[in-house]
Amino acid sequence: VEVVDAAGRPVFNASVAIHQTRQAFKFSASLPFFEQPVAASFRSFPDYMPPVVKQEELDRFLEIFNYSLIPFSGKWMYLEAVEGQRTYEDLDEYVDWCTKHQIGMQFHFVSGYAPNWLLLRTSSQKSDALLRHARQLAERYGDKIDSWQVTNEKMLLQESVPTYVELRKL
Repeated sequence: VEVVDAAGRPVFNASVAIHQTRQAFKFSASLPFFEQPVAASFRSFPDYMPPVVKQEELDRFLEIFNYSLIPFSGKWMYLEAVEGQRTYEDLDEYVDWCTKHQIGMQFHFVSGYAPNWLLLRTSSQKSDALLRHARQLAERYGDKIDSWQVTNEKMLLQESVPTYVELRKL
């Protein structure tokens, strides 16, 4: 590091204090819901529903982390509990909060956990629905979320291939 004066001349024996404010390493954590989803949305996992995030958790997050893996707020079963009726309020709030505070994000994970209505569909219908779901997410959040995990575990693994191709285009 070279310290110079206003004219560009080197300054010797100057006292300098440096305070790092950001780092390239993505130090991440997940936050619970910003808003509790509607009751019909969580019938897939009735035994576990994380509480709504508290302000003190958000304050502490900002002291420690610079990245977030979006957990519950992005799960398909909460976004579209009823086919064709998408609710983005909680995910919007999560993404907006991270964007406002310059917190990078990874979407975890596009294919899961799927809503119950998808279980009754054929493989082709599941693939089409997943592709539609992924496209809608990418169009809504693609300029804010920098990393997308398409699949995890074995859920919709076979149906995910066209989704990878589509998301790369978007």
